[in-house]
Amino acid sequence: EIGDLERSQERLETAHATSLEAYGPDHKVTLDAAKNLAITSRRLGRLDQAYELIMKTNRAYERMRGKDHPDVLACALEVACVLSARGEHDEACRHADEVLNRYRENYSKDHLYALAAANDLAIFLMRSGQRATARPLIEMTAATYSEALGGGHPSTLVCQTNLANARFGAGEFTEALRLDRHCHQHLSQAFKH
Repeated sequence: EIGDLERSQERLETAHATSLEAYGPDHKVTLDAAKNLAITSRRLGRLDQAYELIMKTNRAYERMRGKDHPDVLACALEVACVLSARGEHDEACRHADEVLNRYRENYSKDHLYALAAANDLAIFLMRSGQRATARPLIEMTAATYSEALGGGHPSTLVCQTNLANARFGAGEFTEALRLDRHCHQHLSQAFKH
């Protein structure tokens, strides 16, 4: 069952419908279910469904909690993920940059959610061809993750994998391959069943 997105999608659709009926459209449980459904829809490539759902959910979160609540910012970051998946990389960068700045202003630049937003922004920048802008951001984010969570933490390793991709794109093949192998080895160990 692990990794069965189709089955997850069905369960999330049921959970969303049930919470919508029980709690109404603006309840946190309903909005969380809608956000999770949008994430799964994106991962399944159902990008129109994901976009419509995440935009509606983001507006409802903002209406309920204000623009800078962590739930709102997490949902806004998913908007950027959907935009990037749709190939709208510049718009994804704009959204992710806004989310990152709001995290930094309201929490701190080293807050774990701010780091996740920085990591996503760096990915979107690379996808839009802005590798030179992405590189220092991903280096800083990888270093901060390592300092905050340790070098073997999955979030650190995922971020370092993105750094390996940036290095590969810059033609630093040997260093990129070394870092990628390191991350793959440690992630494999972390997620063994």
